[in-house]
Amino acid sequence: VLEFINAPAKDYSCIFTSGATAALKLLGEAFPWCSDSCFMYTMENHNSVLGIREYPTCACHCLLIG
Repeated sequence: VLEFINAPAKDYSCIFTSGATAALKLLGEAFPWCSDSCFMYTMENHNSVLGIREYPTCACHCLLIG
């Protein structure tokens, strides 16, 4: 897959999940959240995007765009 989209394996990984919800959960759990993190999302998005708001620490900022 990486070769098909010309993405070097040294810089990128390809991860398959069961769907969008599982992918977004994995992203929320794996991201290195810190006090400088800012999670921004649009008004129209996949419902699971809203669940990512639960992962950042209390010091992080969540912004609604749009």
